[in-house]
Amino acid sequence: MSEDSLKAVFREPAAASRRDRKRAAQAEKTKAKAEPKPQFAPARSVLPPLNKAAPMSRRARRAQRIRDKLFSPTRIITAILSIPVIAVAVTISLYIRTSPHAPENALMHLVAMSGCEGAALVGLAPATKGRLGYHDRNDPDGNGVACETADQIAAAEQERLPGEETALRVVGGAKFVKP
Repeated sequence: MSEDSLKAVFREPAAASRRDRKRAAQAEKTKAKAEPKPQFAPARSVLPPLNKAAPMSRRARRAQRIRDKLFSPTRIITAILSIPVIAVAVTISLYIRTSPHAPENALMHLVAMSGCEGAALVGLAPATKGRLGYHDRNDPDGNGVACETADQIAAAEQERLPGEETALRVVGGAKFVKP
């Protein structure tokens, strides 16, 4: 066989007319109607199969990223642990702003309120009544001098008359306040 005859045999069929296509489509429809349908259609899953992930839209991916960031355990723990830090910072800030002392001195006065060790640390011990660093809780004997050193207490003991008793003074009635 020649090449031309092969081409003639395997030639593509002529393009079907519009009418032929319409008839073929109608024949398929009638054939489909003739086939018996199952009484109950199999249930289709709404979710995509587990092995095949459905493609997410750009908006859905962005929403998922925001959700992941919002509910991350690190973020939640950090937020919970930052609450006391913020509360202390606000308290100190309010104290410094409402104190009659300059801001640097107000902070030293606040440290001295923690006890005699704090007052000595910032250089305010011993402090006399009405001065920076004096707090009633740091003056257990009530003589007007807070955070006295051992030498000053010994000198005050010698000046006291014999037979004069001094009772330790308790400032406030709360049990948690250390004199």
